[in-house]
Amino acid sequence: MIIGVLAFGVFGLLYWHFYIRLLPEPFERTEIYRGVFYDSGIWDDASTGSGKYMVAEIHLDEPGIKFFIRPFYPKSVRSRHYTLLPIDVLRSSLETEVILNGTLYSPHEWYQSLPGMKVDSLETLVVEGYPSHVDPKSYLLWFDEEMNSHLESNKPPSVDTLAMARWGIGMQGILVNGGNLGWGSFKKDERQIRRTFIGVDPDERMLWFMAFESVSPVGLGIFAIERGVRFGGLLDAEGATTFVLGENPKGIKSYTGMRGKRPLACVIGIRADPVPAN
Repeated sequence: MIIGVLAFGVFGLLYWHFYIRLLPEPFERTEIYRGVFYDSGIWDDASTGSGKYMVAEIHLDEPGIKFFIRPFYPKSVRSRHYTLLPIDVLRSSLETEVILNGTLYSPHEWYQSLPGMKVDSLETLVVEGYPSHVDPKSYLLWFDEEMNSHLESNKPPSVDTLAMARWGIGMQGILVNGGNLGWGSFKKDERQIRRTFIGVDPDERMLWFMAFESVSPVGLGIFAIERGVRFGGLLDAEGATTFVLGENPKGIKSYTGMRGKRPLACVIGIRADPVPAN
């Protein structure tokens, strides 16, 4: 009885710390790590959604910026790409300053989505030049050796693209295409749900991570375009929606973030240097 009460108390304390205390508060755009500008706020629009949002604007030319995707197990080594783990375990082990959930995974049923279980990335991934698999439904956002960004507008990713990609993350649809809404990707989806987004501006060598508590594709797409995004799309959503900062971001509590309710397989992120003290 006492052990059960103690366990329940510890669980409640951890939940309060990670899911309530560390939720983002409104914060004006600030460089929180070198080359990483962050802001957060409240989205409130009856037609497109409501709730908290977080945005990281990453300047890829800044020295010290390093993009990464969680490595997967090659099929020749393991039967599945990933072992599911809680976000804060992944954040700690990957030593990241910004971390975002990545692709959908399979199997996805709740009873197969517990920490320690094995899953596959549904969409194609490229990690340090090595592709996971070719998913016929994936549009690939990819980066070459010089971290120039590209969006493959055809699916599946071509053999030539996979040969040139250093990093790549598959998406089911293109939400922003050439600075315009990619209407074909979401014309039947008006749901206001938790969502995460990755976007780029190839000319300015910029990368964006975004997460929203409740937003429609149209609302998120318009928001992203207004921020300068030229190409981008949605990643896994709802229970997977996760965006967490690392240690000692300037002006913000360490590990601030929006955490999903399930463990994650693929995650993407940024390593960056601290902002020098004044």
